[in-house]
Amino acid sequence: MSVLKVARLEPVNPDRYALGLCVSPLNRPDGCWAHSRGLEALRCGFHEAILCTDGEGTFLVEGEVQYVRPGTLIWLRPGQVHTPFPDVSGVALCFLDEVGGDAAELVHGQCWQLDGVEFGDISECFDLLQSQYRRYAFADTGPCLARGELLLSHLIQAMLLRLGQIRPDRQRDVHWNRLAEDFADQVQLHFAESRSTDDYAAGLHCSTRTLARACIDAFGQTPKEFVDSYRARTARDLLAHTDLSVQAIGRRVGFDDPANFGRFFTRMVGSSPGAYRAAD
Repeated sequence: MSVLKVARLEPVNPDRYALGLCVSPLNRPDGCWAHSRGLEALRCGFHEAILCTDGEGTFLVEGEVQYVRPGTLIWLRPGQVHTPFPDVSGVALCFLDEVGGDAAELVHGQCWQLDGVEFGDISECFDLLQSQYRRYAFADTGPCLARGELLLSHLIQAMLLRLGQIRPDRQRDVHWNRLAEDFADQVQLHFAESRSTDDYAAGLHCSTRTLARACIDAFGQTPKEFVDSYRARTARDLLAHTDLSVQAIGRRVGFDDPANFGRFFTRMVGSSPGAYRAAD
């Protein structure tokens, strides 16, 4: 198994060194996000809140796949290891602990899929932060800059309080539902070859625990239960709509031994393959 080389990204503001925060587009050519794309993995010494507005992609956070599309909000805390963010459009907010204050402790979760009012509210927060950041990050030194940094700090804390109000069910849409969809696609292709959760998790680049949580959340079944249900449903359809022999259908759904197929089908459906076909 290959091990990613982790680089540490220090909190250095590209516009004003002493400012403990930065707000910029993800596609900014001289921004830290552009520079980080050449790294295998990174550990940042600051908070990162990223809102995707266009494009799709994936990246890893602490070894788990996160799916990104328009409306995705990602929250990364200091010290978390992640691969570079995908090449999508959006806004990145980076800030030090002291800027966020206690409000950062009120945000729970890693990844949300926002729409409607919640997407509108969070987008407005990012837009306001961007406009005020541009106003003060390039200002001359003096009282105006000091007041600007204080204002930005308060705006960030207000946004964090709003993040803490996001409905808990929004936390699962990006990761769980998309991962579950990809798993279902893989089952359709490979259900006759494997019913191993380990095999599917490896193919989807996630842990078996992550895959299990995604499946239970989306389907109410474990990965193995989902594969078995799909095999049984396919076998029922073949018995009802084809003239294939029971043995041939067993092979189609991954059973070389007819006796094993018969036991599996009876356990899943409640009758033997022959009885099911006769009753149909």
